[in-house]
Amino acid sequence: MTISASYIHAFRDYLRYRTVFRSHRDVIMFRRLRDHPELCSGQVAVGARKAGPAPLLCRPHTMDPITLWDALYWKYHLPNFPLVAPTTIVDLGANAGYAAANLAATYPSATIIAVEMDAANASLCARNLAQFGERCRVVQAAVWSETGSISYSGSNVHSYSVHDHSGGAKVAPAITLPQLFTDQGVEHVDYLKMDIEGAEAEVLASPTGWIERVQNISLEVHPPATLEGCRARLNDLGFVTEIHRHHPSALVARRSNA
Repeated sequence: MTISASYIHAFRDYLRYRTVFRSHRDVIMFRRLRDHPELCSGQVAVGARKAGPAPLLCRPHTMDPITLWDALYWKYHLPNFPLVAPTTIVDLGANAGYAAANLAATYPSATIIAVEMDAANASLCARNLAQFGERCRVVQAAVWSETGSISYSGSNVHSYSVHDHSGGAKVAPAITLPQLFTDQGVEHVDYLKMDIEGAEAEVLASPTGWIERVQNISLEVHPPATLEGCRARLNDLGFVTEIHRHHPSALVARRSNA
């Protein structure tokens, strides 16, 4: 019997899906969400490996399925090196909570502080992280260089970007990292994941009161920030940097004295 190339390709794809999803049903639900969202209604539960015991919720007609796949297959949020028994992880730009759920499941001794600017995203993030109890905290705010409020806009729930104090259709509370750390009682951060859609340059420009508490950073770079500019800034702040192994627009940084 001759096995067609298309069958082999489909079988390999299925094996990849099963590294992420718990069951055949979960694979079917994921593919339906991604390819035929018109067949889905409400928030759809998908069981995923390495994301806690409860299924994760996804919204049809959004980028949720792609974000879920990126978080649990490509793991863009993880650094190039192992984290040794981290106790505090901060996820800036947590979106629907898929990366935070993986971090919580991967590092069961760590407290996860997930910060998300958009209220709808933060609400879904809280639902996805509720399975971890008090170990995961969700803060609805935009990380910025000053406290107050900030406007933002975007074409979908996964690409909202800030516009300082004007120019966006939506408004969110803004918080500085020193204020966030004070509010959450954070003295030391083993790992800081930053995916804040262009606000990273503004945040890195004001490092006083927080950068000295952070040991390792993963930073996804978006315009108007530049890879070269963020890398130079992190080097100046005492970090050794490298390009993320799976993401050419992301940097991984660790303290030079680590």
